[in-house]
Amino acid sequence: MDTFEMMDEDHSRYATEYIGVEITGEKLEKYFHKYDYNYAGLLDYFEFCDIFIELGDVRKQLELRKVDVPSFVRKKTLRLMLLDLLVEEDGKSEEHWFVPAHVPDYFV
Repeated sequence: MDTFEMMDEDHSRYATEYIGVEITGEKLEKYFHKYDYNYAGLLDYFEFCDIFIELGDVRKQLELRKVDVPSFVRKKTLRLMLLDLLVEEDGKSEEHWFVPAHVPDYFV
């Protein structure tokens, strides 16, 4: 993971705000512990991706990445599509990475 450092709960709060995920501190703590698979007290890139995919606007993130998203598709399929892209983006420059929800797509 060249472009991602491990993040603690405080950093995960900032990251979720940055990408436009509105979540209470209590709920974030629940998800942080749920997806901290190795119980290190820190999230790696893929652990954070799991939180992001569950809580974020998956369709919007795909559209910001210029993915042609079908109108009628299951949420599970959208999540798998985004996960594939996030895995592909891992280790690349931060050109797309976690796209802030509030930034117009022409900045992406």
